[in-house]
Amino acid sequence: MTKDQDRIKEYEKNYIKQINTILEKIRFEINKKESIIQSNLKGFNMGRVRFPNACIVTGNKINELINIFNKKGISMLSRYDEDIDLIYVPMLGEALMEDLIYKLLIASEKLKKYEKTLDTFADEALDVVSNPLLRIIGFINYMYTDENKLLSLTDEEINLLNSYRKDYSDAVNEIFSYSLEKNINEVIVRKALYSNGLTSQSPVYIITYILELVIPDLVKLGFEENIPDIINNIVDNYENKKQLINHLKESYPQLHSMIRKHTNNF
Repeated sequence: MTKDQDRIKEYEKNYIKQINTILEKIRFEINKKESIIQSNLKGFNMGRVRFPNACIVTGNKINELINIFNKKGISMLSRYDEDIDLIYVPMLGEALMEDLIYKLLIASEKLKKYEKTLDTFADEALDVVSNPLLRIIGFINYMYTDENKLLSLTDEEINLLNSYRKDYSDAVNEIFSYSLEKNINEVIVRKALYSNGLTSQSPVYIITYILELVIPDLVKLGFEENIPDIINNIVDNYENKKQLINHLKESYPQLHSMIRKHTNNF
């Protein structure tokens, strides 16, 4: 192994370590939410509710994508520019990693909604139980019906919680079913359109710069046929279409030629 290969390997190792640190922080928050949920459910005399493990699903998906890149002879984690002796995260790999972590955060927020709703129900139940008159009524009901309704969720509350649990499961399933075939276009379009605030360069320059970086990887991954749709989606969603089209025409005629004819009416 050469010195440069050693550096690249170490760079990738550190990058994965950073990603795992982020996943661990999110995992801690999700576990904390689940712990509160199970505690409140126990207070309502209900059994444990199982939730899919969003962080494990995300970690597995990241490893799956890394392997897909490796099989195509490129790395999702690093790129080495010999001319300037610089190792960096490739634009497409960065965009995919950001998208998966974003989807994980969405899942975490869905679970938070479940947790906060159940917490509200628990607080309301405690307020009721602390009322002496309602405690007597609850005791009478229990004597005749063997059911303590003061510490039970209503059917409506259970249905609401089930809908929030489904929202969380759907969010996790979106990560589980994530694939290059299904998500790569959207990921690149979003990266091109919403990276402008991170630099002082003009938005048009940033868009074309990102396209320059991701297109070679798209070709190597077998998604060359996606390039026209990606470019057209960027143009269609960019606020100053004429400016972007003219820039592509002057500086990147090959990319400009992929724009649909109807778009040239600007």
